[in-house]
Amino acid sequence: MSRQIDINEFNLINLAKLLYKDWLIIFIFTSLFSIFAVIYSLSLNNYYTSYALMAPVKDEGNNKSSILSSVGSLAGIAGLRAPSGINNKADEAIERMTSKVFFKKLIEKYPEILPKLMAAMDYDHEKREIIFDNSQYLQNENKWIREVKYPFQTIPSIQESHKEFLKVFSVSSDEQSGFITAKVVHISPIFAEKLLNIVIQEINEITRLKDLSESESALLFLLDKLEKNKNKNMDQSLNALIQIELEKNTLSQISPNYVFEFIDKPFIPELKTGPNRAIICIISFFAGLFLSCTFVLFKSDMSLLNSKQ
Repeated sequence: MSRQIDINEFNLINLAKLLYKDWLIIFIFTSLFSIFAVIYSLSLNNYYTSYALMAPVKDEGNNKSSILSSVGSLAGIAGLRAPSGINNKADEAIERMTSKVFFKKLIEKYPEILPKLMAAMDYDHEKREIIFDNSQYLQNENKWIREVKYPFQTIPSIQESHKEFLKVFSVSSDEQSGFITAKVVHISPIFAEKLLNIVIQEINEITRLKDLSESESALLFLLDKLEKNKNKNMDQSLNALIQIELEKNTLSQISPNYVFEFIDKPFIPELKTGPNRAIICIISFFAGLFLSCTFVLFKSDMSLLNSKQ
């Protein structure tokens, strides 16, 4: 047992001597890695994160379900459906927020978003302005000039820019509390806050208009049925359905926060959230140290480790 320990200690001593013999190589190699890490980390732009905490707007899901189930066939003809849960509308909205269809509507309504997503190169904190990459986009002329290969286009397509959008925007729901957290990460703190506000505002508006259109169509159908109805026993059912759609129609017209209401509104972040330059430098230092030691060992005659000095 003691012999095994002595051999191990002896090998470790030889290993240390071997590494010390080529300490200059290890020092230079590790230093180069560290210097490169410092230069690289300093070249990275600071990025900022704007957050929003929201709660889904509640509706009378249970009451609607009971009424719609009692007049199921008629409700189906009118295009009405029972809600599957109190957060059903919110869950659908969350999925829509990351869809290409929603992003396309966003870009069409706010065309200034596209260059800020695809051509932002730096941020001027004094002027509070985004600096664009002039090889891709000319801000003064509002013109794309980038040179790309097929299948990409000079003006970024919805598919290409949507991928970039998903890099900066994310939304998630807490299963226990039901609260929704949305965030935008960007080199411009002002744009991060603005884009997040726009996304939430637009998903509320799109969902509101969709429900408003559906309720108006359903009301026209139900009122027509009520007028032509000769079976007095159906009057109560028709009136119940009309009442549901009137409530939905009224809410759709008066509520700006139709799907989500803020608990904590988006803000312009003051402090950067990244990059963590210290971590980059530390990891690079140890990576350089490990690789340089490995290189020294492999280039040396490994049999020296077991040889007697």
